[in-house]
Amino acid sequence: YQIAAKDSMDVVSKLVETDTAAAVSAGGLAEAISRCASIANNSGTTMDRLIGYAAAIGEVTQESMSVVGNSMKTFYSRFSNLKINRFIDDESGESLSDVETVLNKLGIQLRENETTYRNFDDVLDDIAKRWGTLTQVERNAVSVAMAGTMQRNRFLVLMDNFSNALEYSEVAANSAGSALERYGVYQES
Repeated sequence: YQIAAKDSMDVVSKLVETDTAAAVSAGGLAEAISRCASIANNSGTTMDRLIGYAAAIGEVTQESMSVVGNSMKTFYSRFSNLKINRFIDDESGESLSDVETVLNKLGIQLRENETTYRNFDDVLDDIAKRWGTLTQVERNAVSVAMAGTMQRNRFLVLMDNFSNALEYSEVAANSAGSALERYGVYQES
């Protein structure tokens, strides 16, 4: 996210505030986002959204946050490979050509036009809007298409808890100054 050192306290505030709202640690969130921040940024995900996604998945699965971050890296890698017209997943060797087909069948557009893909967050928002109306088979198809066979469960967790992810994103977005405030309380004790 190309954050300057002077702005690092803003990131710490986002992590600390989300730590208090979700059953995850600030350090764990930092670990998760460090695994996928660059590719998430290139896919159009804001830092606040990235923190919200990691918190929602980590809170439910209670897996190590490095596992959560790596799974999210897979989501973004698959999406990015589509954007550059690479149709084989580098990690799993699975075909990616069905992602657009699966989403189109559900009325979810992956592209803005023939040469431009939409941002990951916008696509995820559209999936989330339809999620409650999808059958179990459709949910599984979307999950495998977006996350691959190995990360399918974590994508299901994210979509089943998408409202929490958005809530945690809001917490992160509205966290300005909280790290310094807490540090002041720590110094006084």
